[in-house]
Amino acid sequence: LHRRPSYRPPPDNEEIKETKTSPSQETDDPQKYRLILEPALVGAMIAINLGQTSLQNFYLQTACTVDLGVDLEVCLKGDMEAESQVVVSGVNVSRSFIGSLISTIILLFVGPWSDCSGRRKPLLILPLIGMSVMTTGVILMLIFPGASTVQVLYAVQLPISLGGNFGLLLAAAFSHIGDLCFATGRDVTRTMGTHRAAVQIAHVLGAVGGPLLYRTFGFFGVFPLVLFLQVSSLIYVIVAVKDVNVNRDNKVSVCNWKLPFNAVYCLVKPREGRKRTIIFLMLVVTLGDRMLLSAEVLIAYMYYRYKFHWSDVMFGSYLAYKNIVSFIGTLLILSILKRRLRLSDETVGMLSCASYILATSGLIAATMTWCVFM
Repeated sequence: LHRRPSYRPPPDNEEIKETKTSPSQETDDPQKYRLILEPALVGAMIAINLGQTSLQNFYLQTACTVDLGVDLEVCLKGDMEAESQVVVSGVNVSRSFIGSLISTIILLFVGPWSDCSGRRKPLLILPLIGMSVMTTGVILMLIFPGASTVQVLYAVQLPISLGGNFGLLLAAAFSHIGDLCFATGRDVTRTMGTHRAAVQIAHVLGAVGGPLLYRTFGFFGVFPLVLFLQVSSLIYVIVAVKDVNVNRDNKVSVCNWKLPFNAVYCLVKPREGRKRTIIFLMLVVTLGDRMLLSAEVLIAYMYYRYKFHWSDVMFGSYLAYKNIVSFIGTLLILSILKRRLRLSDETVGMLSCASYILATSGLIAATMTWCVFM
């Protein structure tokens, strides 16, 4: 008789799941630095800032040569600067309103849908497609000139608004980072800080490099590079980014008309204490901040050209200086006001708003270049 081997019952499914470890889990350290969305955000931010002053120059040149019918050489000398700015500013009012309205409607649908489904990747792809289409349109209008200022401005605005604008890209990026950190155990603060630092550095590089490229190579040296960066960022997102918190049971369509109403209800519904009032005040502050940002993008370059006779290189240097000072200020706020003095978020926000109001008032009253930099 042979001895029968002792019988061991198979482990439960839960035990199997706990003991079975994938190769990636064995080798991955959640705190080890790895690229997530830095390449896409850096590429998109450099592209935006590379083309910012060149776009403004293109608007002014179009207004001068097409709408006013002035010779190109006269326009390049700046003799028709004031008249060209009047034409561009007149179109900018309606263009910015319609563009903001379109992007807001897009956000009211895709934002709640993304929260329901857990899918962030489509929201990363959509703005990059809009930016790429916009830059392609600019290149085509440069190759085949003759479009009026209205046609040029709307050809630039509509694709990027239908893509949700750069704000959608940032919102989707940080939502994806939060999902990934929660799923893998990464440190959220450090990961977010790394991406914000990358965006800030890219902003400076684009602001400095854009005017220099335009001075050296002209429009066709700037916009093909902008398109290359945008397409590269799009390819990176498509290939390298994967959603980590997908709700497979979600049956809500992105075109569901209830999504905007649910989003509005979630915003205004009663909450404990003063939370709803705080949310409303944050909306007011955000609205003011977006208005100032839009003004900086749309008319700041023309304002400084007209009042202080700045060149595009000078304006790019100012933007780089402004972002460096802003980055240093953020570090000081985190180290002194938050860690040392332990002030609340509300107090820090109030001080930031007061600082912003003071800076904007000083900018309005400034009469010399050094006052702007102060």
